[in-house]
Amino acid sequence: MLQLAQQARGHIACYFCCSGRCYILQPLQASVHCYLPNMTASDPSIERRLEMLSMDDVDDVTCVTFVLRGEDHTLGNALRYIIMKNPEVEFCGYAVPHPSENKINLRIQTRGQPAAEVLRKGLEDLHSLCAHVLKTFKREVRAFKEHHHPSSSLSD
Repeated sequence: MLQLAQQARGHIACYFCCSGRCYILQPLQASVHCYLPNMTASDPSIERRLEMLSMDDVDDVTCVTFVLRGEDHTLGNALRYIIMKNPEVEFCGYAVPHPSENKINLRIQTRGQPAAEVLRKGLEDLHSLCAHVLKTFKREVRAFKEHHHPSSSLSD
């Protein structure tokens, strides 16, 4: 379930539906945490799945590279597509550094909006799109089964 992103004390919380994990992104820092629901950010078993890379000599929040561990082209291309639809985005691209590495590097460059906000919005928009597709698919499967097999019912 997606909980809308909240901004509190300089933190941006993004809940990504497919993995059920929570991403807490601290703007202007490279300390980003990912944890399962019911865990706290101070839990030592937290798995780092999202990092925000920034240049040491540049504090430009509009041009940032994010490293998403445990992800591949499936999320990378979908997220790139959604983020590029945002008119505030000048560039968004991703790369898998090496086929044996299970991570992607997502680069976002904006016209003034913080890249972390653009990532948050992209994740929310992608979640909404996936939820809509799933809802529509289930509705159509149910309609198909009712039309072709009226005596049986679809169980979710």
